[in-house]
Amino acid sequence: MLQIASPRSVLAAAKQLVPFCFKKNKELRIVIDYYEDRINGTEALLELNELVRQRLRLGKVRIPIPLPTYHAGKHQVARMRVLKWRARKSKPKTGDIHP
Repeated sequence: MLQIASPRSVLAAAKQLVPFCFKKNKELRIVIDYYEDRINGTEALLELNELVRQRLRLGKVRIPIPLPTYHAGKHQVARMRVLKWRARKSKPKTGDIHP
């Protein structure tokens, strides 16, 4: 069994596997294009939906929503974590007395 823990290892594995895969070749290329910012998440979703429609992939056709490129999304998530952390730090603790 192949277990992959990070996006970096997903990209490395996809690049190594793509020459040897017939059935999953298109899906691996979508993954590579997404992680290398050649397509955004919405384009990846649309391509995966098309594979489902063509019955080359199992799953549901998902409703397309605006999704950023991988690196832009990663940056947005990191920024939100910082903002949440700052908001928690600035909240008064229960029991604190403020003038």
